[in-house]
Amino acid sequence: APVRGFAPSVAYGATQDGVHLRGRVDKDFSPHWHGSYGLQNIPGKYSPVDFVHDSTVTLSAGHHTIQASAAYDRQMLKSPLTGAIAYTLTTRPVTLHALMDGSQYALAAQSGRKSLAATLGRPNEEGQRSSQVELRFGQVAATMKKEGSSKPRIRLSKDAVL
Repeated sequence: APVRGFAPSVAYGATQDGVHLRGRVDKDFSPHWHGSYGLQNIPGKYSPVDFVHDSTVTLSAGHHTIQASAAYDRQMLKSPLTGAIAYTLTTRPVTLHALMDGSQYALAAQSGRKSLAATLGRPNEEGQRSSQVELRFGQVAATMKKEGSSKPRIRLSKDAVL
């Protein structure tokens, strides 16, 4: 049950590496603003310095949603702090998604079972970028991937029906 508008939750489990605990608190600050904060341990690691933190703030207004998220994980040696910002426009014929994070820029459009998505990676240490474009009609997809200066790879696929 919410306490002063905050909705706490706890989940736990066990693996061969140890116990895994996750705590989370969510709050609707207004009809348009929502925030959440999560804290979890890595199985078998119980020191506070090893905890993984994540937080999300969402603003929704009509057909528009902006979401900012951040995570802190000391196991990520290159950059323990990561973040992302996403925008979604939901309309009757099509939904548009845009995302920017520490490793890529992404743009997608979806209408029913049809979608078009493009991703452009940020430059790596050698200044090379990866890119991907996917066109999907129901269960059929055409994907073009390019890694750095290599030739693009094109793949046609069909999802399995279960």
